[in-house]
Amino acid sequence: KDPADTSIVSLQRSLGGEGDWTTVATYSTNVTGPSDDGLDNNIAYYRIGVEAGNYDTDTFTVSLIYAAGISTDVVRVTEYSSTTVVRGVVEDSLGGFGGTSTWWEGRWSPKQGWPSAVALHEGRLWWAGGDRIDGSVSDTYDVFDDATEGDSGPITRNIADGPVDVATWLVALDRLLVGTRGAERQAKSSSLDEPLTPSAFGLKVVSTQGSSRVPPVQIDTSAVFVHRTGKRVYEVSPTETGYTYASADMMTVVPGLGKQGIERIAVQRQPDTRVYCVRGDGTMAIVIYDKAEDVRCWLEYETDGEFEDIAVLPSSGGDDVFVAVKRTVGGVDYRYVEQFYEIADGVSPTLSRLVDSHVYSAGPVSVLGGLSHLEGETVALWGNGKDLGTAAVDSGSVTLPESATHVAVGLPYTAKFKSARIVLSGDQPFLPAKIISGLGLILADTHAQGLRYGQSFDYLDDMPLKEGYALVDQDSIHTDYEEQSFAVNGTWTPDARLCLEAASPRPCTVVACTLDVAGHAK
Repeated sequence: KDPADTSIVSLQRSLGGEGDWTTVATYSTNVTGPSDDGLDNNIAYYRIGVEAGNYDTDTFTVSLIYAAGISTDVVRVTEYSSTTVVRGVVEDSLGGFGGTSTWWEGRWSPKQGWPSAVALHEGRLWWAGGDRIDGSVSDTYDVFDDATEGDSGPITRNIADGPVDVATWLVALDRLLVGTRGAERQAKSSSLDEPLTPSAFGLKVVSTQGSSRVPPVQIDTSAVFVHRTGKRVYEVSPTETGYTYASADMMTVVPGLGKQGIERIAVQRQPDTRVYCVRGDGTMAIVIYDKAEDVRCWLEYETDGEFEDIAVLPSSGGDDVFVAVKRTVGGVDYRYVEQFYEIADGVSPTLSRLVDSHVYSAGPVSVLGGLSHLEGETVALWGNGKDLGTAAVDSGSVTLPESATHVAVGLPYTAKFKSARIVLSGDQPFLPAKIISGLGLILADTHAQGLRYGQSFDYLDDMPLKEGYALVDQDSIHTDYEEQSFAVNGTWTPDARLCLEAASPRPCTVVACTLDVAGHAK
């Protein structure tokens, strides 16, 4: 400091703990040198500064260095030259500039591996990878400093107790669940479910199915995950006691539905709960799910292309479902992000958006553009509340057969339903022959010619053109439909089944059906 300045710097010491400070030395001139307190086997705290009343006007610098101490510092290595020389960026102030042999590599690196799962739970950020799990300092998501003491300190544990227990996912339910290749585990503190801490943390196996790396989805207090084979979907839920969890196969009645491999899953909660499973062949398996009503209905969905990814985002009217689709147009592969429309938004007495990758116009229009993404494709046309046929996209547009309002133009598709095998009360082990002779339907928002029926998809009939004694307007849409049973052109067979087929853009909703079935022993 400036020799003319009269400031006095004090070196103070407190033995045993911080608080009882005693001045052991003072400095009024520039000085550098060691200070030996002569204390052995004692805990001593030191601080250096200017006491009240001892400051003049100058600016000066003081430092206190304990050469025998150890500090843990962080350097991010950015360049490797040799086994003894690297370049790096100092992330945390170094305690000195000399060499040291006491160092270790960080938890995550290209050599050590990177996390394969992440979750937020109980105020901590959790990373899992390999056979390890790490939780951050409580309420400080970017700090994993092991020098933090007490219950708020970071948590680091090994997961594995077997050769295949590699972390695949984390999901935060009432408890933190950890999926591995060999089992599913819950993280618990105690029987009272107190917060997880470094001293109160344990992993308990709740299921030994094993999980794939597909991130699970949460449904209330449960989670849906993909089995380690990638071909089955399981649900892990709290048991009746609530003390632990258990897993259940969601594909028990459709075991082959995931044979193509399940690569992505997403859940939609509104207007109803649906779990979408993107399969390896570019199609989807979808389960409509209501646990309270014990409803679980699986269906398969495909488009003129391949589904590659899916995401669900909340919105004011319900959840929005977005898909990444690969479509081949003109021999070239393109990838589009498309949104599913809810039935309530896409079907009315005048409007049907039941076409894929479609463009809509309120109209009136005679030529609809904006279709360059389907150039050369044959598309279905809907307008003026009726099916306007098909056309090929030319120069990004199509010409409608008539000027129309509420126009939707896109790729057509069919929707097929095949019933389970029909069993009569008098069936014998040798399987009597059966025939479906009549069909009764209850429909809603259905095109008058929007449904075909029969015992085989190869031989289907159109809906009746008469209702009572009146002809049916073939372009009309039944808001409600409940007519008498009509004849089915069935055949005698031991394996009689009902087949229904709808084709876009004609809307069709089957609420219920009744069958007239006859049987006899062959």
